[in-house]
Amino acid sequence: MKGWLRRAGRPFLLVAGLAFAGFLVWHVGTEKVADVLRLAGIWLPVVALLEMGFVATDIVGLRVLLGPANVQKISRTSWVRSTTLAYASTILLPTGRAAGEATRATLLARDVGVGVAAGVCVRLQAAVLVANAVISVLIAGVLVAWRGSATTALSVAMLGNALACTVLGTLLYAILRGKGLSRWIQRRIPWVARKLAGDKAVAEGAAVSATPGRAQIVGSIIAGIVGRCVQTAQFAVVMHAVGGLFTIPAAMTAQAVQIVGSTVGDALPAQLGAAEASYYECASMLGLGSDPARAISIRILVLTAQIGLAVVCLLVAARRQWGAAESERNAASSSAQGGLR
Repeated sequence: MKGWLRRAGRPFLLVAGLAFAGFLVWHVGTEKVADVLRLAGIWLPVVALLEMGFVATDIVGLRVLLGPANVQKISRTSWVRSTTLAYASTILLPTGRAAGEATRATLLARDVGVGVAAGVCVRLQAAVLVANAVISVLIAGVLVAWRGSATTALSVAMLGNALACTVLGTLLYAILRGKGLSRWIQRRIPWVARKLAGDKAVAEGAAVSATPGRAQIVGSIIAGIVGRCVQTAQFAVVMHAVGGLFTIPAAMTAQAVQIVGSTVGDALPAQLGAAEASYYECASMLGLGSDPARAISIRILVLTAQIGLAVVCLLVAARRQWGAAESERNAASSSAQGGLR
């Protein structure tokens, strides 16, 4: 019964989020939003390029955690499919990053085993959480210094986000310090274990996770912090595109609103509705209080770049899978012909 309700609830949440986002656009003026987006659209390729830079820092962090020996085991196809499908899952599915890392672990497990893949992807998630905590504290400090009491609520929200990310990241690291990762996977994320049931390590419950050194863990956290700085640059471009202030404090304010909206709307696909509402409520903090259409346009511009990139990722992953399957068929055909000779 619960599973049925969960499956039925997902499309309902998607429709509800779309409807609420549409209502907000109508409320601030559909024509006003369209006018802003027409002028801002020229910056969309730059926003998408910076989004790709943000994704690239995840790849760097992952490679650091895997170490040279494991990196060499992963085929080019696995790298492409795990990266593209992890990003698409993060953007398009509820629970966001958790869904993305589960997808990444499932695909990488074919090359390095479920224990290594799951252990590294969970550590990457922990590193991103710690990086989020660092950038949240930095944003809170910048907001207080920039606009003081005008951004108090957002500064407090950033500090709360920093605390939550620190606790969750520390918890993930603590879990991975213990033994029996495969048993933890089977107990907490059984669908991954079922999907990889053919992996002998999983079947025997003897999978061993990769154990990165302290320098590797720090390196992955630094990669995550760099990724958030790239995101700050992205929001600086977006603020400029919609006619806002082209400054680091303004960019960090927009980034903070995005983080708050993503947290509140974590159960919604692409945080539809929640993120738009956050920008509408925080328009005055962004210096756009007299024109909330510009504030909501920030969200629409970023979301357009993200969904566009996610669709491209799905197409690339599908093409890569089709190419790999075609190569296997050709190899099998050649082998069969050789046997006939």
